[in-house]
Amino acid sequence: PRAALRAALTGAAGGAGREEESLSDLTRALELAPDLSFALAWRGEALRKLGRNEDALEDLNKALRKDPGSRWAWAWKGRTFEAMGNLSEALRCFNRSLQNCQEYRFAPIYVYQGAIYWKMGSSEKALENIQAALALDGKCEEALRDRKSVV
Repeated sequence: PRAALRAALTGAAGGAGREEESLSDLTRALELAPDLSFALAWRGEALRKLGRNEDALEDLNKALRKDPGSRWAWAWKGRTFEAMGNLSEALRCFNRSLQNCQEYRFAPIYVYQGAIYWKMGSSEKALENIQAALALDGKCEEALRDRKSVV
């Protein structure tokens, strides 16, 4: 269990440009401890970043079966659907992510949701989401960047 956790945390810590390394670490963790739902979610996100959307959805769905309240798994599933062009499903996932973190709503999830509204032609709803993100975190880089496009 310790080796699996160490491998999962190493994989989860992989930053931009290290997705292949993260994927390898997370796969190792899941070989040692297949029930680590957070490792499945992080591996799903790594797969999405590598453009492997179907594989990403498979891992994210497994993670959500193990932990239906995972705000990150729902958010990353939304990002995956967005990458696949399924905006309505992406929006549903982002809404679910926000429902699952009532006590701590993570600002970037609002930004992701705002981007979907923007793509769907609703600049008003996009701006509402960006403002919600900035209300939580006035320094949220994604929100500050996107606000320039919407306003």
